[in-house]
Amino acid sequence: MIRIETAKPEDQLRLMELLLNNGMEYVDPVEAFMVAREGEAIVGCLRLEQHYLRVEMIRPLVVDEVHRGRGIGRLLLERSLSRDKPTVIAARGDAVGFYSTLGFRAANWKIIPDVQKEECACCPENCKCSPCPMVYNV
Repeated sequence: MIRIETAKPEDQLRLMELLLNNGMEYVDPVEAFMVAREGEAIVGCLRLEQHYLRVEMIRPLVVDEVHRGRGIGRLLLERSLSRDKPTVIAARGDAVGFYSTLGFRAANWKIIPDVQKEECACCPENCKCSPCPMVYNV
Protein backbone atom coordinates (compact mmCIF):
# COMPACT_ATOMS: atom_id res chain seq x y z
CA MET A 1 0.00 0.00 0.00
CA ILE A 2 1.34 3.42 -0.99
CA ARG A 3 1.18 6.27 1.52
CA ILE A 4 1.67 9.91 0.53
CA GLU A 5 3.01 12.20 3.24
CA THR A 6 5.28 15.15 3.92
CA ALA A 7 8.95 14.20 4.08
CA LYS A 8 10.66 14.18 7.47
CA PRO A 9 14.25 15.20 8.31
CA GLU A 10 15.26 11.54 8.57
CA ASP A 11 14.18 11.05 4.91
CA GLN A 12 16.84 13.40 3.54
CA LEU A 13 19.46 10.77 2.61
CA ARG A 14 16.91 8.47 0.96
CA LEU A 15 15.48 11.43 -0.99
CA MET A 16 18.95 12.46 -2.13
CA GLU A 17 19.62 8.93 -3.36
CA LEU A 18 16.29 8.67 -5.23
CA LEU A 19 16.84 12.04 -6.91
CA LEU A 20 20.48 11.36 -7.79
CA ASN A 21 19.57 7.99 -9.31
CA ASN A 22 17.12 9.84 -11.56
CA GLY A 23 19.40 12.69 -12.63
CA MET A 24 17.87 15.25 -10.28
CA GLU A 25 19.30 17.32 -7.45
CA TYR A 26 18.12 17.60 -3.87
CA VAL A 27 17.25 21.07 -2.53
CA ASP A 28 16.38 21.91 1.09
CA PRO A 29 14.14 22.01 3.00
CA VAL A 30 13.24 18.35 3.18
CA GLU A 31 9.73 19.25 4.39
CA ALA A 32 9.00 20.82 0.98
CA PHE A 33 8.84 17.29 -0.46
CA MET A 34 5.86 14.98 -0.54
CA VAL A 35 6.98 11.36 -0.52
CA ALA A 36 5.35 8.15 -1.62
CA ARG A 37 6.14 5.32 0.77
CA GLU A 38 5.73 1.61 0.37
CA GLY A 39 6.42 0.26 3.82
CA GLU A 40 9.39 2.34 4.93
CA ALA A 41 10.88 2.70 1.43
CA ILE A 42 10.53 6.01 -0.42
CA VAL A 43 9.42 5.06 -3.94
CA GLY A 44 8.60 8.54 -5.23
CA CYS A 45 8.72 12.22 -4.38
CA LEU A 46 7.46 15.61 -5.49
CA ARG A 47 8.51 19.09 -4.46
CA LEU A 48 6.49 22.24 -5.13
CA GLU A 49 8.06 25.67 -5.19
CA GLN A 50 6.03 28.81 -4.69
CA HIS A 51 6.89 31.46 -7.27
CA TYR A 52 5.53 34.88 -6.50
CA LEU A 53 1.78 34.81 -6.22
CA ARG A 54 1.20 33.55 -9.74
CA VAL A 55 2.29 29.90 -9.97
CA GLU A 56 3.54 26.84 -8.16
CA MET A 57 6.34 24.91 -9.86
CA ILE A 58 6.93 21.17 -9.66
CA ARG A 59 10.69 20.71 -9.20
CA PRO A 60 10.80 17.66 -9.47
CA LEU A 61 8.39 14.71 -9.60
CA VAL A 62 10.29 11.41 -9.47
CA VAL A 63 9.13 7.81 -9.16
CA ASP A 64 11.71 5.07 -8.71
CA GLU A 65 12.08 3.22 -12.00
CA VAL A 66 11.06 -0.15 -10.54
CA HIS A 67 7.79 1.34 -9.26
CA ARG A 68 6.71 3.26 -12.37
CA GLY A 69 3.40 2.45 -14.02
CA ARG A 70 1.60 1.88 -10.71
CA GLY A 71 -0.07 5.30 -10.38
CA ILE A 72 2.40 6.66 -7.82
CA GLY A 73 3.13 9.82 -9.80
CA ARG A 74 -0.59 10.40 -10.20
CA LEU A 75 -1.12 10.02 -6.42
CA LEU A 76 1.67 12.48 -5.66
CA LEU A 77 0.17 15.03 -8.05
CA GLU A 78 -3.40 14.58 -6.82
CA ARG A 79 -2.29 15.28 -3.25
CA SER A 80 -0.07 18.22 -4.18
CA LEU A 81 -1.72 20.29 -6.92
CA SER A 82 -2.82 23.74 -5.88
CA ARG A 83 -6.52 24.46 -5.82
CA ASP A 84 -6.10 28.21 -6.17
CA LYS A 85 -3.36 28.90 -8.74
CA PRO A 86 -1.77 27.29 -11.79
CA THR A 87 0.92 24.63 -11.38
CA VAL A 88 3.72 24.54 -13.95
CA ILE A 89 6.48 22.12 -14.90
CA ALA A 90 9.26 21.91 -17.44
CA ALA A 91 8.44 18.31 -18.33
CA ARG A 92 11.02 16.05 -19.87
CA GLY A 93 9.96 15.24 -23.40
CA ASP A 94 9.25 11.60 -22.61
CA ALA A 95 6.94 12.61 -19.73
CA VAL A 96 4.70 15.00 -21.69
CA GLY A 97 2.11 12.27 -22.35
CA PHE A 98 1.92 11.42 -18.64
CA TYR A 99 1.27 15.04 -17.65
CA SER A 100 -1.22 15.50 -20.48
CA THR A 101 -3.35 12.62 -19.19
CA LEU A 102 -3.52 14.39 -15.82
CA GLY A 103 -4.83 17.67 -17.23
CA PHE A 104 -1.58 19.54 -17.94
CA ARG A 105 -1.30 21.26 -21.31
CA ALA A 106 1.62 22.62 -23.29
CA ALA A 107 2.38 26.25 -22.48
CA ASN A 108 4.72 29.07 -23.40
CA TRP A 109 8.11 29.29 -21.66
CA LYS A 110 7.00 32.71 -20.36
CA ILE A 111 4.95 31.01 -17.62
CA ILE A 112 7.97 29.09 -16.31
CA PRO A 113 9.92 30.87 -13.54
CA ASP A 114 13.31 32.23 -14.65
CA VAL A 115 15.30 29.91 -12.39
CA GLN A 116 13.89 26.86 -14.20
CA LYS A 117 14.34 28.38 -17.66
CA GLU A 118 18.00 29.08 -16.88
CA GLU A 119 18.50 25.60 -15.47
CA CYS A 120 17.04 23.99 -18.61
CA ALA A 121 19.02 26.26 -20.94
CA CYS A 122 22.33 25.39 -19.23
CA CYS A 123 21.65 21.68 -18.77
CA PRO A 124 23.98 19.41 -20.77
CA GLU A 125 21.04 17.01 -21.24
CA ASN A 126 18.78 19.68 -22.80
CA CYS A 127 18.83 18.27 -26.33
CA LYS A 128 18.22 14.72 -25.12
CA CYS A 129 15.60 15.77 -22.55
CA SER A 130 13.66 18.14 -24.86
CA PRO A 131 11.91 19.95 -21.97
CA CYS A 132 8.38 21.14 -22.60
CA PRO A 133 6.71 23.86 -20.49
CA MET A 134 3.34 22.66 -19.22
CA VAL A 135 0.63 24.15 -17.04
CA TYR A 136 -2.24 22.78 -14.96
CA ASN A 137 -4.96 25.37 -14.43
CA VAL A 138 -7.42 25.06 -11.60
